[in-house]
Amino acid sequence: MKNYIFSSPSTNGQVVSIKFYPTAGGTVNLGLQVLPFTWESPEVYGIFELYFILSQETCYIQNLEV
Repeated sequence: MKNYIFSSPSTNGQVVSIKFYPTAGGTVNLGLQVLPFTWESPEVYGIFELYFILSQETCYIQNLEV
């Protein structure tokens, strides 16, 4: 299992919609979360999509196998 921690001093307290796209395929919808947020998953590699509700901005975080 791997822990993912979503946190930043400038965004803590904000509401985000989080989706995870594992490299194995599919989509994992983590729903609306308040930052900081911790998620544990057996899926190690993929791309996270964070949509910030207040600012209406989207951020992508890649955790790809090297």
